[in-house]
Amino acid sequence: MKKIISTVLSIAMLICVAGAFGVTAFAYNDWIYDSDYKVCGDYKYFLSETGTASIAEYTGSAKQLDIPSELDGYTVTEIEHQAFFQCNSLVSITIPDSVTLISFGGIEYCENLTSVKVPGSVEIIADYNFGGCDKLTDVELGNGITNLYTGVFHDCPSLKEITIPESVKFIAEGLFSGCDNLSSITVLSKDCELDVSVIPHTATIYGYKGSPAEEYAISENIKFVALDNSGEQGIISEGTDDTYVIGSEKGASIHCSYPIDQFSGVLMDGVEVSSDNYTLTEGSTILTFKPAYLNSLEVGKHEVTLNFVSGSVKSILTIENKAPNTPADSEKPAETEKPTTTENAAPNKPAGTNNTSPNTGANTVALGAFSATAVIGLALIALKKKYK
Repeated sequence: MKKIISTVLSIAMLICVAGAFGVTAFAYNDWIYDSDYKVCGDYKYFLSETGTASIAEYTGSAKQLDIPSELDGYTVTEIEHQAFFQCNSLVSITIPDSVTLISFGGIEYCENLTSVKVPGSVEIIADYNFGGCDKLTDVELGNGITNLYTGVFHDCPSLKEITIPESVKFIAEGLFSGCDNLSSITVLSKDCELDVSVIPHTATIYGYKGSPAEEYAISENIKFVALDNSGEQGIISEGTDDTYVIGSEKGASIHCSYPIDQFSGVLMDGVEVSSDNYTLTEGSTILTFKPAYLNSLEVGKHEVTLNFVSGSVKSILTIENKAPNTPADSEKPAETEKPTTTENAAPNKPAGTNNTSPNTGANTVALGAFSATAVIGLALIALKKKYK
């Protein structure tokens, strides 16, 4: 009798604790004994009343884990309380789009976990999931999640940036408690409510003007950067060079309205461009391709995709051949004939060359030639004095 009373009191205490932590938006499955579990490979699971599977425990040692959407033919719809608790072998985990609920602490204190992908099929992420994962840096939350409860990412010191999808309507207190290096959080919803003590003061909140996210930032004295109210970021035409001529010394720039600290990479015709081939400057983001890279591209039009944490934007860059820089011979202006002077006249030929008058044998001709030469010489002397 004492054992039964003790068991009942323990269950009641657990229910009270769950209530105290705000876990009221979902119901835990009935507590069951080990003999009620079914086993499929590295998973222990049990069946719900609707005939779907809930993962109760993972016993494997995989590093990259894609949780199956079915176990023994049963659709997996839930990850139970502490199902992946302290699974230290895990480096990355992907949750299937059949799952709709991750229960209290379902994936917690996995010391080597760096990457988590949660699909939009998951509506609720309960308290303290993903907490205590010291190396967690990459979190992808699908658009479909409606609530993020208390301390979901508590004590994740490696987490630096995260995007909260538009579908999220409520963020509970302490969501990022202990995330001391969180620097950027983007709230894509215009009406998502934030509870107290949600975001560390070290972070910058990116959201929409007039939204609860901006109100929270103001009340908590946290830096806020407004996203475009239309919800569409794009290329700023002014200051954007969309044509590059082969051989130019200046590169081509693309000016984008997304904030620079959300930049995650650029694609040229769908292929990622190495960061060695471009530079980034603020205002909001100005990406400039280097000439050496542009000269390697084929002549024609190329699609450029700038990727950011909360979206991407595209532009067209045109590469043209270098235009000729010298006119054709027929188009060259005629050269002006220079006046003949003693300075530009052809020099006398050296002795021995055929530069004498023809020999006729007549003395009068020779004398006439000598007289003519003397007159010409005096004329040249006079001209030389004139032009000095």
